[in-house]
Amino acid sequence: EQSARKFLNDLEDGYTEQNISLKNYIMYWLDSHKKEDIKASTYENKMAQINKHILPYFQNVKLQDMAFKQQFYQAFIDQMADAGYSRSTIENSHWILHATMDLAVEEGKLKRNPAKTAKLKGKKRAKLDEWEFIPNEDVPLLLQAALADVKSGMAFEYYTFFYALFESGMRKGEACGLTWDDVDFENNVIDVNKAMDTQKLLFTSTKTAASIRKIEMPQRVMTELKKLRKRQNENRFALGEKYNREMNLVFCRADGNPFPKSTLFNVFRRMQKNSGVIAGNKPDGTEVYFSIHATRHTHTAFCIQSNLHHAAIQERLGHGSIEVTMNIYAHVTKQTKNSSPKLYEEATANIFENVQARGHFN
Repeated sequence: EQSARKFLNDLEDGYTEQNISLKNYIMYWLDSHKKEDIKASTYENKMAQINKHILPYFQNVKLQDMAFKQQFYQAFIDQMADAGYSRSTIENSHWILHATMDLAVEEGKLKRNPAKTAKLKGKKRAKLDEWEFIPNEDVPLLLQAALADVKSGMAFEYYTFFYALFESGMRKGEACGLTWDDVDFENNVIDVNKAMDTQKLLFTSTKTAASIRKIEMPQRVMTELKKLRKRQNENRFALGEKYNREMNLVFCRADGNPFPKSTLFNVFRRMQKNSGVIAGNKPDGTEVYFSIHATRHTHTAFCIQSNLHHAAIQERLGHGSIEVTMNIYAHVTKQTKNSSPKLYEEATANIFENVQARGHFN
């Protein structure tokens, strides 16, 4: 914000375009043109990207110096690739600079954007369909592994969390941000209207406005959530004032506090190790594990197998546009015209019929 203010003050003091530093203009773009439209966590991520990758390279470069510096800009991209950064990290830095200089062109401070002709390098992430979709037959194995993890003392809580992810397509932060007033047992609906920052353990907004949605859930999921609520009520009584009643979380630790990001990561990794369900192996034999976000992709595959129409899938997942849904999941879909959510429950019943918690979890 200080850099953005300095840029505005410089203009008021009569500075010419030749005196504007690239650093101050980047911060002007971020604080004046992007900050209000993005989540706080996204803003922090962009600041980290700027401070770690962009500013150390460009240092005292002036904005005007970028006017005809395609080779200079390409050298920045090349050095990131040579340093071993991933394609996504390079793309993130490129996007920030590209957007900044687009604004400079729009405001008449640059005649052209040198980032437009840059050739991106870096190792691309493995294809989505190779690692990020979990086969139908493996989902029950993962959930059973969660239930069998009795040493954690939270087996049912972890199982219910991941079960809900597989059955709803919610993002991890959305599920962690659910409160009991978001769960409509009468109509079997979950209301996604906020999220949880799993690093700061604070409520935050959803990823986009389209992420705010109501998800119709199968009865089998609501049955498990009722069991979870019963267990939480027992913990509330046992812990008294030590239980975090204020947050009223659906998915939480035994004391009512949010699940830390590291805990969920470790639990899902342990579920894969204990079940033998992993994403694959690298050439050197190192095991590759599914990310938690793979539960969302897997749910999408369930929806497609249930013959849900793309528009219904888009609404269920909270995508901002149908293009997002089509582009990411086109390789596992066939176009249909049926959009009834009941199809999902019926078509996936055989997948989940043997994983519901029984016995001492009832």
